[in-house]
Amino acid sequence: MRNKETNIIEKGGNFYWYFWHSGNKDRKQALDNILFFFLKCLVPIYYAMFFLHRCIKRKNAPQKAPVISVGNLTLGGTGKTPCVEFLIKKFLEKKRRVGLLTKGYARENKDSKKIVFSQTKEDIAVKDIGDEPYLLSKHFPSIPIFISRHRAKSFLDAEKKRECDVFIMDDGFQYPHIDKDLEILLINKTNPFGNGFVFPAGFLREPINSIKRADLIILTHADECVISSDECENSKNVYSVLSQKAPRIPILESIHEPLYFQDYISDKKYQAEELLNKRFLSLASLADPLSFEESLKKLRLNPVKKVRFPDHYPYKSENIEWVSSLATKENIDFIITTEKDCVRFPKGPKFSIPVLYLIINFKIIKSEEVIDDMINKVLEKYKI
Repeated sequence: MRNKETNIIEKGGNFYWYFWHSGNKDRKQALDNILFFFLKCLVPIYYAMFFLHRCIKRKNAPQKAPVISVGNLTLGGTGKTPCVEFLIKKFLEKKRRVGLLTKGYARENKDSKKIVFSQTKEDIAVKDIGDEPYLLSKHFPSIPIFISRHRAKSFLDAEKKRECDVFIMDDGFQYPHIDKDLEILLINKTNPFGNGFVFPAGFLREPINSIKRADLIILTHADECVISSDECENSKNVYSVLSQKAPRIPILESIHEPLYFQDYISDKKYQAEELLNKRFLSLASLADPLSFEESLKKLRLNPVKKVRFPDHYPYKSENIEWVSSLATKENIDFIITTEKDCVRFPKGPKFSIPVLYLIINFKIIKSEEVIDDMINKVLEKYKI
């Protein structure tokens, strides 16, 4: 256990958590500073590889369908998947056929040159397509999902099928091989740029100046203030940074609105009020576990233990057994986790106590009409 708070347990590898704390400005041990110096020495190598990737831009045939990209500057933690769901609903309400372009992060079935096309089926496995595409296919079974590391080829293949009026590209801000009609950049308002360093010394995928490529910026987790008063100050200062780097880009604000809890096995729904005064532990393998834990706090739910695994962690049977043993030891009534975590639980041993996952809603709380206008202009451009 590294964290000073005795109720926080971080599992799944010391290096991941050293990197995570370093990226969140929490370097308090001597080993942290040594590791951080070493990682800063590697930044020029990452820079060179990143800019080479951007320079080798393939010229594709003229697009016949619009592409809406959702991405971020950091290594996750902004809430891309809820935003993608929000956009899918927008287009479905407009009676448009939507397709999703994704690389299927953390899936075992790594295609090299093969174009992978997947649509929801009963026998589909998380390990084959990744947790986020799986979750989206579960929520939108009629939506075709085109999964490939080579999303430009996947897009051309998808266009030939003529099954979609518009495409949403997940995690597309750093992908230069497809022309986007609307580039949406998500920034976590509570921790917008981590420690300000580019990977591997920090959480940034590219320099902050890259913000200017966006057509629209959405600040996520706008109602939260986590970690410390310093982070609250960062959330206030993000507007000053954006006004300097991208003064003409519209800025919206959004929240991840907690709705209710659902039982992992029975699908029974619970309101937060029903869980008050119960003993529970929180379980999450997210790029930003703090925001999930803050959502529970807003609902006046305080876990006895906060268990964190690395982002997209592939849970194994021994992890389930360990969490169950901890829950028994701490006399826990239930476990609260996320829906994305649930789809990665193994099919073997089950938890010894009930598991609930939080259902949230991505909600624009400032200037939603701006994104509506932009979407309408894209549709008008393609006359669809």
